[in-house]
Amino acid sequence: MTARRTITRFLLASVLSLTVLSVPITASAATDESSITGVAADTDGTRLPQVDVRLFSVGSDGSWAYRTKVTTSSTGAFTFDDLTAGRYVLQLVDQRPTWDTSKHVTTDVEVTAVAHATTKVTALMKRGAWLYGKVTYSTKKRKAGQASLRAVRDGDTTGTVYAVTADSSGRYAMAGLPTGSYTVFVDDARRAYTAKPKRVTLKTLGDPAGVSFSMTTKASRFTGRIRAGGLTLADPAWVTLVNVSTGQFWVSEVTAGVVDLRGLTAGRYTLQVPGVDRYLGRTFTLPTLKAGKTVSVGSLDLTQQGGVLTGTVVDATSGKPLPGVSVTIKDKYSHPFETVQTDRYGRFDVGGSIPDGDNPVTLVIEARNPIDDTQYLSRTITDLHVDAGLSSPLGTVALQRRPAPTPTPTTSPTATSTPTPKPTSTASAASVSP
Repeated sequence: MTARRTITRFLLASVLSLTVLSVPITASAATDESSITGVAADTDGTRLPQVDVRLFSVGSDGSWAYRTKVTTSSTGAFTFDDLTAGRYVLQLVDQRPTWDTSKHVTTDVEVTAVAHATTKVTALMKRGAWLYGKVTYSTKKRKAGQASLRAVRDGDTTGTVYAVTADSSGRYAMAGLPTGSYTVFVDDARRAYTAKPKRVTLKTLGDPAGVSFSMTTKASRFTGRIRAGGLTLADPAWVTLVNVSTGQFWVSEVTAGVVDLRGLTAGRYTLQVPGVDRYLGRTFTLPTLKAGKTVSVGSLDLTQQGGVLTGTVVDATSGKPLPGVSVTIKDKYSHPFETVQTDRYGRFDVGGSIPDGDNPVTLVIEARNPIDDTQYLSRTITDLHVDAGLSSPLGTVALQRRPAPTPTPTTSPTATSTPTPKPTSTASAASVSP
């Protein structure tokens, strides 16, 4: 019913509130690792359960790389263990539905993890501004139940869309919004009608603004097919349609290469297709769309193959090829692009859809399960480059065997002699003569 979509790169947002304290790690923790622990709370001090806390590492160029995610406990607590020292961002996302007017604004907190220490954080989240109103059809003010509403904030570079679906009577609330100026778009449940987009400015967190819509225009539609190297896409792909005239955009799944995008307003559009099937992604300029019209874009073909890294994974001790090893390629932001498994001869080829501009890339090689009862240490290879249309051989990549755990010696208990109890004499009462 709700969605908050974040596309491509995550960029640093303002920190709302932060308290940081570093303390030594207890003796039971790993001596060469760091931890971040903390609580999420409202500005009135109320602890906030069910908040997603996303961890990003911050590169030297300020870019973010997603690491992992946890959800706060019933007391608002969260912990990240086994971290290396360095800069991180915690992104706290309130999981209340978008129509809940108590929803908090997504909060980004920058934290520095200190070596051999636990960094403690208290992150205060503020209640967001919110929109409310109703959606009707222009004919006799008929209610537009289940209409879709989307809001895009001016200047947002993260690709975030705030979305909600109206109830059966056409009424809606869209909460958890940061301050700023927004353009709000709407179409009906059948994606057959749209309303004129409206502008609204939210000046104060926690305050509402009423905006209602009347469906007056028949929606437009794009149809077509997406191919890679002349062949229809075999796997599903998520594409992004952008209205160049208004800035409105849609993220939609394409199955079996079929493009069918409905509920569109008139204007000029581009379609961003990601790299798939070893072909580089591409942005297509589409024909101008008129109100109420369906336009076929024909065949949109990805023609440029990306670069591929090849190699053979072997046992560092025996030189034996290792099948079934996972090989993951990541771009310069540490975003994973593809994971493949080595074949029976230990061979792999990975990549093909990473643009040259995302160099240098990183390979993470992991034997996630024992091979012939032997466990292996993972290996990371950095500062690699892919070149469009070329295959770059890495040769042999050796994995070290994981050392067998050293058994803890068991000491035999030392026998102790039981002392012989001494007899206890009983004193008799003596008579005393006067």
